[in-house]
Amino acid sequence: MSHIIDTARLNYPLIRTRALSLGLTPINLTKLLGVRLEALEVDLDQRSVSLTMLVRLSRVLDLSLDELVVIDGPTPTAPQPTGAAGDDATILALVATYSGITIDRVLTLLHWRSGRLEAALASLDDQLQVTPLRLVVTDAHLSLALRGVLPDDTRERLDLEQRQREPLAAHDAAALLILVLRKILEPFPDSDEDPESLPTEERALDLVNIGLAVPVAAGRLGDVQPHPDVMFALRLAAEPDTSPGQPAFRTALA
Repeated sequence: MSHIIDTARLNYPLIRTRALSLGLTPINLTKLLGVRLEALEVDLDQRSVSLTMLVRLSRVLDLSLDELVVIDGPTPTAPQPTGAAGDDATILALVATYSGITIDRVLTLLHWRSGRLEAALASLDDQLQVTPLRLVVTDAHLSLALRGVLPDDTRERLDLEQRQREPLAAHDAAALLILVLRKILEPFPDSDEDPESLPTEERALDLVNIGLAVPVAAGRLGDVQPHPDVMFALRLAAEPDTSPGQPAFRTALA
């Protein structure tokens, strides 16, 4: 007589539905969890889902452990990232029309999972190999570039300028406000500060890259403070910073 071993798994449909209802895009959820949901889903025996991960999911999504975990019978087969015909053309149209687009925006507008986007990007990249165009993919942004026409340093400067013209994402705005509040309370060292409320190292470095924060001298990696001109733009400083060597401020916000 054969025995079927039931497998405890995360309730992925409920997790995605709950995240969507809370306004969390796949990329935002990944940043809060520290891992892509798809990476947990393809782990058939779910050994990568630690107690810490369960607690983190419960707090982020306000779901009980009973709601997060389901017993769904035999071990399922791993979901395969698949795309649909025309997905690659859709991505090309979006990137070309908007002169580049954030991955977060693509996933939100198209209601795609990360796996579908990855399949579309792979297909599009293959098609562009025989053209002068190449697809530039970063952790957060998609853009097109001409092969061998622009030097890398010039392209990077143009990419940064383009990013600075885009509206500030909600999570970047929240991180910047936390840094501004921390700066305001700097003269009051006894004020309570929750270390978990501080921006992550990745988010802090993003703010530096787009000209809204500067590293703290002799601080740890990721220890940053608002750009001096941010405080001036918010009328929290009497004058802009004119010291030599000061990193450029994102003037589009001023």
